[in-house]
Amino acid sequence: MIFPEYEATVFLVDEGTDSWQGSFGIVTASNPGDLVPESDNRERNARLRRVLESDAGVGRFCPIDGCSPDLCHREASFAIWGLSRRQIVKLGQRWSQNAVFWIEAGQLTVVGCRSGRQIDLGRFRDRVRHAI
Repeated sequence: MIFPEYEATVFLVDEGTDSWQGSFGIVTASNPGDLVPESDNRERNARLRRVLESDAGVGRFCPIDGCSPDLCHREASFAIWGLSRRQIVKLGQRWSQNAVFWIEAGQLTVVGCRSGRQIDLGRFRDRVRHAI
């Protein structure tokens, strides 16, 4: 299932980060299908980070927050290079996510982890917000 909130997502990045080239995915371990306490989300994302650090297939990754347009709801996530779209979806499934994001040729797509349904959301750069 792809909830309408996914279609409105913007991405909060550190001011110094500007390497959004090539194909990459965005995955979180937060809120696995339902909202969970923030302490659980922090632990789940720490475990996801350790998995990414130990996976030889991951080219590189960096933190990125998926947010509501008003930035009131944020989910710590990772932008991940070096994995295919299929691998990104499988990673999302592993962390019990409803959907993941895939960026290719600058275009943003949300992909349902269970259904495989995809929705094109336009240019990724139009969704990027810089942290102050």
